[in-house]
Amino acid sequence: MLKKLDLPRHVLARRERSRRLRQRRRDGVRVYSLPLPDEAVGNMITALVHFGRLAEAETSDQRRVAEELARQLVVVRALALAPALTSARSLVFARS
Repeated sequence: MLKKLDLPRHVLARRERSRRLRQRRRDGVRVYSLPLPDEAVGNMITALVHFGRLAEAETSDQRRVAEELARQLVVVRALALAPALTSARSLVFARS
């Protein structure tokens, strides 16, 4: 029987991706790939930095940017369900 270390890298990588996918599903999270224009992404990153949600040094880290954009979408959705609780400005860049 092969040990985990004896398996080819691509098999180990596939297993790890599957493990992360199963964990996300258990957590009720789905991942969507969205085609976004560079200008729109640049503007969103600028806003995240301006409102202190992202540091300048983090702007080149795609995973960190995606995390923060996802967090903002979740906050916007939650706040949209209760619009009387916040102003439009804090709605978009609310602290979670």
